[in-house]
Amino acid sequence: MTPNSTDLHTRPPNFASSPLLKGLDAAQIDMLRAACLERDYAAGDVILAAGTVSAGVQFVEAGAAEVLAVSAQGGRPVPVAVLGPGQAYGELSALTGGLAISTVRAAETPTRIQTLLLGRLEVLSGGHAIGNVLMRNIIRVNQQRLSAVNMNYARQLEETLELLALRTSSTRVFILVLTLMSIALLVNYFLARTPGIDVYSPAFAWSMLITLVLPSFILAWREKLPLRAFGITTRNLGRDLACSSAITLGVIALAVIVLLAVGYPVAEKISLKYVIAYGPAYTVHSFFQEIIGRGVMLGMMLRIFDSRTWGQRQISNVAVSTMFALMHIHFGLTTVAVTGVFSLLLGSYYMIYRNIAGPTLIHIVLGLAAFMLGLI
Repeated sequence: MTPNSTDLHTRPPNFASSPLLKGLDAAQIDMLRAACLERDYAAGDVILAAGTVSAGVQFVEAGAAEVLAVSAQGGRPVPVAVLGPGQAYGELSALTGGLAISTVRAAETPTRIQTLLLGRLEVLSGGHAIGNVLMRNIIRVNQQRLSAVNMNYARQLEETLELLALRTSSTRVFILVLTLMSIALLVNYFLARTPGIDVYSPAFAWSMLITLVLPSFILAWREKLPLRAFGITTRNLGRDLACSSAITLGVIALAVIVLLAVGYPVAEKISLKYVIAYGPAYTVHSFFQEIIGRGVMLGMMLRIFDSRTWGQRQISNVAVSTMFALMHIHFGLTTVAVTGVFSLLLGSYYMIYRNIAGPTLIHIVLGLAAFMLGLI
């Protein structure tokens, strides 16, 4: 007996609640209990070790037992289930003589186990009838477990196949966008040096954006990619918009304070002329920029390379931000640097909520605020 095992005596018995005992009357259950070996375990004690044969059908009467899956490569056991009062384990090992495939140990509280010794049951009067009921229940319960495992496996397999299909489609769209961006970068470079072509005009900016967006959307439609693949989703939408709104207000307020502190004539420079004239077009343009930059390039890189850690995701973010910044090379190296940093920050934010709404809001509001304050 463990030091804390006396606590178990104050708990109501739950032995009879096991589904393996369904169909047995009170007298039969008392008889079955007489064939059991009762034992108390302290928290963390191993009750049944993987690779050993169970001494009998083991019922949790009080406390809780934790089931641990053991890796074939000898890795650290992983908790997969917790069994409470009335639940049983080890029945197949006890009946077949096969080795247990999982380790069972007492959870964080003292645990009482009733181990039904089949040899004892057989010699009892009426034990044969009890054994028949017990056998039918064992078959039924394990059939239900097997059915649940099969359904779970089928669901996981379906999800895996969907993920692979989505990753393959994303790769095709990513390659297309990367190719178009490379071509656009070269075109921008040479057209900026061609007399008579204004690469700084809104018309030129729109034409370059459409060149990227239209083919990408056509291919995405042919690949049947869902909108969520581009970050267009209601997932985390409320928190995303609340957080991005707070960020924009905070950045604008801080910028105004800093500008005033360095002597920048905010009152003289501030103007709504650009916002009124180009605000709607800038909003739409910024949205499509975010679709390409965050939704397509970053989102699909994260999916293609299956980035799991924050560091791995940041590698993709740096790569996308660099490509996005180089698209503005005709504006000069200062613009490239500012765009790269801004893109890196937006990418980091996007990776938190995986929703395009927040980065788009930040992009639009801060961009228009910069024009309104005369900073651009």
